[in-house]
Parts: sequence; structure tokens; C-alpha cells
Amino acid sequence: MLLYFITDYVRDGFIPEVAETRPKRRVREAFAKDPDAVCHEYGISQGDLETLGQLPPQVSALLPATVRDFLRALNPAPSLLWPGPTLSVQAITPGEVRRGDVLLTINMAVDPPDAFDGSPFVVEPVFTDSQGEQVKATPILPIRVPPAPVTELSFDCRATLVRPGAYHGKVTVSKLGGEAAQPTKVAQIELGQLWVR
Repeated sequence: MLLYFITDYVRDGFIPEVAETRPKRRVREAFAKDPDAVCHEYGISQGDLETLGQLPPQVSALLPATVRDFLRALNPAPSLLWPGPTLSVQAITPGEVRRGDVLLTINMAVDPPDAFDGSPFVVEPVFTDSQGEQVKATPILPIRVPPAPVTELSFDCRATLVRPGAYHGKVTVSKLGGEAAQPTKVAQIELGQLWVR
């Protein structure tokens, strides 16, 4: 019965009605209003839905977009996985430092708020001076992620900054987990957010 339901959902067909007197209902619209009732009408068990919702990403990527929409509808919890939709550096503290080894705190905003799925991730801050010389900073681990919804992420890092002046740069956040393609997000550090004297 699950295959009949998926087929009808993909085609956005009508629910087969036992009684001809009931008005015809589109599967997607009916499922959006009352998924439990539609599953009951098709004879779909909770176990069937759980199995379907746990398909590996490699398998679900092969499915038509309408089936992936259905899988997202099964899990209304946030479907965005860290590192989130958009990251932006809100502040670097302190904003002005002396030359040499420095300890900095970088505060990044996450917009829209996201859910952290527990997958490991790497944070790589890089500062660039006015001469174009890049300085890689070393994050201090562990980085603590607040509970969902995640609206901001702060972490400390160490860097050796030798040239005076304004610095800009970026923070690259890469999600790990053995996937062939590792999703990354980059937050830009604006010129003047960090000054070295």
C-alpha cells in the first residue's frame, strides 16, 4: 500500500474513495491537512513511514523531487543541517589588539535559525591584512553549539598577527561525516572588524 500512496503522491492524484458519494480529494492536500488519516486510508503503518524516513541520503537523492518533498513532509522538524543557511560574522572581540599572539572571540549569526544535527564540523578562520598576507587562526576546542534553534555561534581562536592595520577575512565552516562532498558555508569578515596596532 505504501507504493500506491507514493505513486499517488508523486502524481498528485486523487485518493481512491470507497464511497462514490464523497468528493474527490487530492493526495498532497489531504496529507498536508491530516497525514494520519491519509495513512490510515492507505493502510500505511508507522513502521513503513519510519523506514521511509530513514533512507540514506544517497538513496533519497535519486528519488524524484516530489518524493523528497513527501519525505520532508513526514519530518516537519527543521530539515536544514548544520552549518546552516547563512552565516555572518557579527563581532570579533576584542576589536583592537596589539601585534603578536592574540586570543579572539568570533560571534557568528545563523539566519534563519537552524538545528544542529550532531554531525562533526570544522571551523577555519583566516585573517587577511592590507598586504594580502593570510593568517590562519586556530579554533579552541571544543566549540559548544547551543540547543535548537541555533541563532548564533561563538568560538574562541588564537592567531599571530604581526602587521599593524585593518584585517578582513573569512570563517569557513565545513560539515564532516564521511560524505563525498562536504558542505561548507563561509562567513565574511569585513575590513575594519579587526584592528592590529
